Amino acid sequence: MHTPKDSSVVFVYPSPAARTSISDEAITDIAAVDRAYHSAVKAYNVGLWDACLTSCRKTLEGIVKTQGNSTGKTLFQQLRDFFSSQDLAEPLVHLTDTIREGGNLGAHFDMDREPDQDLARMMLDLIDFFLEYIYLLPKQSQALEARLKSLDAEDEIAG
Repeated sequence: MHTPKDSSVVFVYPSPAARTSISDEAITDIAAVDRAYHSAVKAYNVGLWDACLTSCRKTLEGIVKTQGNSTGKTLFQQLRDFFSSQDLAEPLVHLTDTIREGGNLGAHFDMDREPDQDLARMMLDLIDFFLEYIYLLPKQSQALEARLKSLDAEDEIAG
């Protein structure tokens, strides 16, 4: 048995398998949406899978209800309303334009404006997001869809 004085043991908390929130601070201006999201993360970390899925759905519903002019009664209808009434490209256009402008600062000599670590971190965070959105998100969505379909197929075989 290892004791705390034994230098060959490293104690890590939380465990490396724990899911962390995308931000330690409030993500939205709407407390209920933040609560739903953080509930999903907490449920995941303690193995409450049903609660995690329900909280993810609740988070999605909160986003749609607070960001759009949905009149739909079901979440399916609310999502349709949301995507038909929102200009979802605008935040991405702004994000990529901001990254481009930041890149210009790094690429061109300017005695008055000098890049620093904070600016580089912010740029890297945004390019990470854009890469995830363009390349990883579609793959993750397809993987989830395939998993859900495989569960449906298992139910049909068992039923």
